[in-house]
Amino acid sequence: METPVKPIAQNTLHICSAAEALALLRKHGGHGSAAFMRSLADAVSDENNHITGTVGDFNNLIDRFEALGDYFDALRVCNFALKIYPRSATLLAITLNTCARSGADGETYLAAAESLGRENWNEPRLFKDAAEYCRTRALCCPPEQTEAYFEKALSVCRDFQRIFPLDERGYMKEATVLLDKNRTADAENVLRIAQKGLSFSAAEQNSEHMGYFSYRLALAKTALVIESDYRNKADIEEALTCCQRAFDLVTFQSYADDLKRCYVQLCENPQNPIDLKTHRLVKHVLNTAETASAPTQN
Repeated sequence: METPVKPIAQNTLHICSAAEALALLRKHGGHGSAAFMRSLADAVSDENNHITGTVGDFNNLIDRFEALGDYFDALRVCNFALKIYPRSATLLAITLNTCARSGADGETYLAAAESLGRENWNEPRLFKDAAEYCRTRALCCPPEQTEAYFEKALSVCRDFQRIFPLDERGYMKEATVLLDKNRTADAENVLRIAQKGLSFSAAEQNSEHMGYFSYRLALAKTALVIESDYRNKADIEEALTCCQRAFDLVTFQSYADDLKRCYVQLCENPQNPIDLKTHRLVKHVLNTAETASAPTQN
């Protein structure tokens, strides 16, 4: 039996595949092309057009819409693709990522992912994006829902670590969630997670997360020293050493600025102050920062 095909109307965009849609979006999409992007999403979402494509094809198309800042149409393509591949961990992941980045309600997609059972989440990205969705919801939801979203995010992170123990992203995400909860009491947990993450990052040459975990480790160490009221000078020295290592590894200026503030706070503490001008580690970090920020002469 032949599949019915609607007549082609004049002046209407018609495509036959997600790959073709991506090629058109790359060529014609961008700032000032909102009308085209909307019509392209219309064509993809229209079931009468019989759009085909692999999970990867749809994933790339959605990713391109997101890269152009068009989250509304990205989510429309997500919905269409999930009708074809309702159990795809990859598509559920990118859909939750789209919701996290746009502020859209992703509870239906989170429930669809949970219905698969986390043991069947065969794509690490689904753990990462589900946790990120819950984290972002915790930061903007009504106060009475905040704790539940944080706990959901932590639960996903811990299952991520259990099922994919060598994937450093599970530890990175849990450290981020704990820090977002803004509790000094969580410093011990951040320290534990950062140390785990570092151990797995070290197994991967040039791991992109080495700086991240070193930064989190330094902040956690600093928080513990502050919590102890700077009583132990050896702990202060250890925290300074962690800050030094992290400073040498981080690539984001905001991280470097945070570490410099930690240095000053640790050294100017009221119990065991350390001379900023003579301490080797502090001097090295401050000099490095000044050299990096100095203007170059032509």
